[in-house]
Amino acid sequence: MNIALAESLARKVHGTYVRSLPVDVADIAEQLGILVKESPLCFHPEFAGASGVAFIENGQRHILVNKSDPAVRKRFTLAHELAHHVIGHTEGGHKFRDNMKPQDIAYQYDELEVEANRLS
Repeated sequence: MNIALAESLARKVHGTYVRSLPVDVADIAEQLGILVKESPLCFHPEFAGASGVAFIENGQRHILVNKSDPAVRKRFTLAHELAHHVIGHTEGGHKFRDNMKPQDIAYQYDELEVEANRLS
């Protein structure tokens, strides 16, 4: 697990892309060329139950955020999925779907999820 890398990237993203507070996460994604879409993920068999998904398709980075989640959850999910892209977790065709809850023990110890949480 590379928490130091996640924290270093967080400082870099903040220093480069944050223009004001509160942080406009969607604006950062747009500046990085990442397509963000709200979607009812429950209708996607591959993503059912997910709050968000980060993936690369045909060279384009994407983030899907569950349209039916509360606004605060959508904002965190966007930041978390953005972190997967910034750290490089999505390279090589890896898809990340966030359907774990913070109280889930696996969520607390999955190295890539911990890194993404630290950056977000």
